[in-house]
Amino acid sequence: MRRVAYRRLGPWMLRQPVRMTVPGSDTPCRRRAVWYEGIWLQERAFMVSSGCAGLLPMLRRSVFLLLLLAAGLAGNAPEAMATGTSSAISVPTIILDTRGASEWVRCMRATRTDIARCNALSAATDGGKLAELSVPTFGTLPAGTIPQPSVQNVQELLDSMNHWPMHDIARDVAAYVPPLKGSGHTLRIFVVGNGVPLFSDMYVRHFSWRHGIPFLNETSGDPVMLIDARQVASYGDTGTNSADIVKDLLHHEMFHIYFSWYRATDARWQAFMKAMTPERQLLLDVQDEGIAHYLGDPAWKQTGFPRARGQAAMDTLGKVILAFRNGTVTPDMLQKANEGPFWEKYADIAGGLFATGIDHVFGQAAVRQSVQDGPACFILKYDAATRYDPGLPPLTDTIRQWARQSQWRL
Repeated sequence: MRRVAYRRLGPWMLRQPVRMTVPGSDTPCRRRAVWYEGIWLQERAFMVSSGCAGLLPMLRRSVFLLLLLAAGLAGNAPEAMATGTSSAISVPTIILDTRGASEWVRCMRATRTDIARCNALSAATDGGKLAELSVPTFGTLPAGTIPQPSVQNVQELLDSMNHWPMHDIARDVAAYVPPLKGSGHTLRIFVVGNGVPLFSDMYVRHFSWRHGIPFLNETSGDPVMLIDARQVASYGDTGTNSADIVKDLLHHEMFHIYFSWYRATDARWQAFMKAMTPERQLLLDVQDEGIAHYLGDPAWKQTGFPRARGQAAMDTLGKVILAFRNGTVTPDMLQKANEGPFWEKYADIAGGLFATGIDHVFGQAAVRQSVQDGPACFILKYDAATRYDPGLPPLTDTIRQWARQSQWRL
């Protein structure tokens, strides 16, 4: 699989919990919609219906394991340590709108070379407007743009996306998040042909609408996933190949949204988010981006995590932790935590290693439990996993001490 450097959350931002309220009057796919094989269709818009649980429990599990070992019954200690019960899978309403990218394709076929005009036609669609509003959130990006994709590849990608099993993808992701509270969650996915021309292939932003006009609202807006078809269509040799990669990355972005929904309704997470600092944001990114990267790269589940890459990411993370301690941390250090070339995003890659190790040793339920109990417990659960799998690089002392600080506990 081609490694892609992509950017979802803009420069170092303090992301607050969100309260999901769907503005009914602005919901796409309301008119001229028909029901066909479980999917609401409107033109090109598709609506698809929808180990650290506290010190005392940890001690109880430890005593229980000792008793099992003494009785010769703890043949599978990692499985016994996995916490959490099976998740009640919650599938939100999912709206897939490809009109922005379709406008770009039609324009490029007609004009062939007038890229600026085609980008503008995409920008005039509902999704394109949101992509333009998102441009300032990316901060300073390196010079350059992506190579111009084949128009045919973009069309093949759109044709494939329109037949994706959204229910199945959502259920796969939901299995890694505790059951969501409430109902009526709606996820909008817009595929466009405009926006920031670099590091903005797939990303999530939060928006609200006032009198039908959208505006960025990262603190209490609705989550919207934006996909730049111009960028993602270049991932494979053909539009069909790129669709396979994009489908994997869709798991990634969906996890961010599920996790934000969960944090918004959990009292402990709300308290954590209200006390947000740059260092706390780094800790959150290790978990949020780490699990998302793991879900977006099936090769890690099948063949394991590249040990040298994981070790390098932990080493860099440790240096930044020490910089926080010494008062020498810089904005550039923090921006590189989850922006830039794929393997250089040290928070994302270290977190991906942690998620891979936890799932491999303890299972899906342990990853889900860490989502409930917070990023410090996520890191310490990986530390426990390394004792059972010698193939995992051991957690560094610096990161272990960092995760053990009481201020990070939910």
